[in-house]
Amino acid sequence: MKYLLKKSDIVVAMDPLTAKQSNSILKRDDTLTIPLPALPMRPSIPINTHAHTPYSVLAAGRLTEQKGFDTLIDAFRLVVDTYPEAKLTICGEGEDRPALEAQIKSLHLENNIHLQGYVADITPYLRENSLFVLSSRREGYGAVLLEALDAGCRVVTTDCTPAIRDIFMNTPAGSVVSVDNVSALSTAIIKELATFSSERTSHSDQMDRYRINVGGDLYLEAVRSIKKSMQ
Repeated sequence: MKYLLKKSDIVVAMDPLTAKQSNSILKRDDTLTIPLPALPMRPSIPINTHAHTPYSVLAAGRLTEQKGFDTLIDAFRLVVDTYPEAKLTICGEGEDRPALEAQIKSLHLENNIHLQGYVADITPYLRENSLFVLSSRREGYGAVLLEALDAGCRVVTTDCTPAIRDIFMNTPAGSVVSVDNVSALSTAIIKELATFSSERTSHSDQMDRYRINVGGDLYLEAVRSIKKSMQ
């Protein structure tokens, strides 16, 4: 792989840190940064700024060890101590469902945490909930964070990918905590719930760099530059 990258006309990274690492490893200085084009073109209808419920928290992903939902459930037990009415919905299905169900039951959180199962479209859930939490132990990019921010959610995330710093540098709309830190995760969630506002903030302007049409134009420009250099 390293050999192929060295021979490539263009190397593209999805965030500045990865681009810097690429340049260092490959002994080059021209790695391009093109953010992950994970979002659709900007909708013609603005988000509903009043459509979310107070003290409602959403998480999403496959129910596997990677996603850290066991840590999130432990953290939410501490959240409920402060906000007994707080609700957590976890969208997704996977092999860890029985273990997570048992954990929820052992912590007596059946009235606070709901495993929704697989959903085809997470957008309605993002619009209904006031806070999105990414509790992953590791992620490639964390595209679901982009979807949450695009929907106007506040977010709490673990530092599970180098892309986190790039995302939050452009859109400061939440908190970043260390991986597998129950105390830090619960504190961040409580802090966000304490500052709940019925007004949802749109981050559409900051999210434009992640839209498929913007990314497509940048990739097309990169390909054209190769063609031009060969003439």
